[in-house]
Amino acid sequence: MRSLDQRGGKRVELDAYLNKIIRGVRHMVRASNISETGILVQRLIEPDHLGEECDLEFRLGYHEAETIWARARVTRDVGSSQFALTFTAMSDRHRAMVRQYVLAHADWRDEL
Repeated sequence: MRSLDQRGGKRVELDAYLNKIIRGVRHMVRASNISETGILVQRLIEPDHLGEECDLEFRLGYHEAETIWARARVTRDVGSSQFALTFTAMSDRHRAMVRQYVLAHADWRDEL
């Protein structure tokens, strides 16, 4: 899957559950795709938080052992069941892991 629209970078599919922590309360969401600058998630059961900052904890796939911690802002609603998050803070190590994941899973044939 490839998209360059609002995030300005390659997106790749990511099928993973995340903990999205807003004001100290954990909400489980499911990722649809990820880029170096953000992530698209499916709302499961949670209120709207457009414009708010939240903490995220997730793994890049089911076999990855290390949990990634990031801070993100809820930047837009995508229909009634999805919303986009833009990463605002992440350790250099975790940012490199996300970058490697995106590069490894990108479909470069679209660039030809």
